[in-house]
Amino acid sequence: MRTNTWGEHILEVLKKSHTMTLAELGKKIPAADQSTLFRNAERLVKDGALRKIVVNQRTSAYELVTENHQHDHFVCDDCEEVSPIEMPRPKGLQKIRDVVVRGVCAPCIKEKKK
Repeated sequence: MRTNTWGEHILEVLKKSHTMTLAELGKKIPAADQSTLFRNAERLVKDGALRKIVVNQRTSAYELVTENHQHDHFVCDDCEEVSPIEMPRPKGLQKIRDVVVRGVCAPCIKEKKK
């Protein structure tokens, strides 16, 4: 895997967080502009070090790929929070990398009822 200084910074920041968007990475690595972060994050996705989770048409979140813990994701349509979830893997379908489930999270449902 090829990494450079910015890529190494991205990996270090993501070691301490489940997922982060480019905007969130920018707050943690303010010396890098958004295009630099995007190019490096996408390179890390291509190299297999990061997983990209599409939140909506304009936003994606990134997380570290780890060998010892694979999980799927729930994306709230209202607040756009990305949460890890565990989905069973049926026999014979072991090559599934990631499942993204979309809906409305419990806090947003409670907020709508008010």
